Amino acid sequence: MNKKQKKIIAREFLILIGTGILFIIIYFMWFQLHGFNIEKENRIEVKVSDTFNKEPFISLERFVNSYEEDDAIFAASTWESRMAEFPELKKYEEQSLKDYVATVKSEKYKNELILNSKFPEFGFTDKGLPESSNQNVYFNQINELEKTKKSFFNKDITRDKIYNLLYILIFITFILRYLIYCVKWSIKQVRQ
Repeated sequence: MNKKQKKIIAREFLILIGTGILFIIIYFMWFQLHGFNIEKENRIEVKVSDTFNKEPFISLERFVNSYEEDDAIFAASTWESRMAEFPELKKYEEQSLKDYVATVKSEKYKNELILNSKFPEFGFTDKGLPESSNQNVYFNQINELEKTKKSFFNKDITRDKIYNLLYILIFITFILRYLIYCVKWSIKQVRQ
């Protein structure tokens, strides 16, 4: 084996090792970015849920959950005993509370904001948020949460994606490089 062949083999080995190191670096960066996106998503979800951790929403939610499917919402005896458990809701009209419970139990509205917007008497705005919350901040957080969830780095890192990344790196470092060498050689041969 002459010196020129040894150099070619050494160069190819170094390129192979470099490709492996680059693959490992990209994989760990991808893994870290995925972790950061999950943390960011969790922080935003906590901020969004804090919007609804206010009165009367907390009491209304507990009030609705205290009713079983077969409870008679409109029975006077049941109503009085329920109202004794929720003194913070006594300031609201009885019919409004009954309508709210009936609407939630009917599951007509899947979106909480749309449901709340139908009951402004409980202090909800036309967007379904509590009046004390900042609507712009809330909707900006929702948009940021959706962007984070749709982010490329927020997707799960599957075995197929890892193999695809490895195939791309091998293609770039070996196959594409040899194509470039062939084109250069062809151009050199044509000029001579």
